[in-house]
Amino acid sequence: MIELLFSFAGRVNRRPLWGFWFFTGLIGLVCFHLIYRQLAQTPFPAEMTPEDFAARMKVFNWINAVNLILLWPTIALGVKRCHDRGRSGWFLLLMLVPLVQLWPIIELAFLRGTAGENRFGPDPLEGHAHDGWKSWAIFLGLVVVFALQGNVAFNMIVLMQNHMPKMQGPGMETPGGAPGANPNGLRPATPT
Repeated sequence: MIELLFSFAGRVNRRPLWGFWFFTGLIGLVCFHLIYRQLAQTPFPAEMTPEDFAARMKVFNWINAVNLILLWPTIALGVKRCHDRGRSGWFLLLMLVPLVQLWPIIELAFLRGTAGENRFGPDPLEGHAHDGWKSWAIFLGLVVVFALQGNVAFNMIVLMQNHMPKMQGPGMETPGGAPGANPNGLRPATPT
């Protein structure tokens, strides 16, 4: 397991990648759920100021710490998948380019690796029984976890949005009709 998660040498097929994404997706789901519960149970002011919003966003700092811990294994598995496809690990840099990133995602997550040995090592599927149902079970679990993550994230956004300052639409007036009375030049909407 240590070699799988921390070494950049060798090849892996899709199943370990999907399994890792499933595991990290579960961690993310638990984190999002805990944050959502904390935000939902915290009383919100009638209208949130930017300072209130920043204070509530501090709960995401520990998720960033978890992501930082998972960065190395994520890159290591990605490099090994690149190797399985006969590509250098530098292929992962395409993930940083918007829209182009779909190419490596599709190639690494869904396409079979090079059949037989390539310059990065032997075929990880060679000599192993084909248990396709296990791979697809992991993939289905991954899809479910990502859907649940999206649902919790959407609920968090709605919760926060319901407590953001309300503004009027086009043609917003300054308070009291005096230009510059409000630094934003906006008047909060009156509650209905």
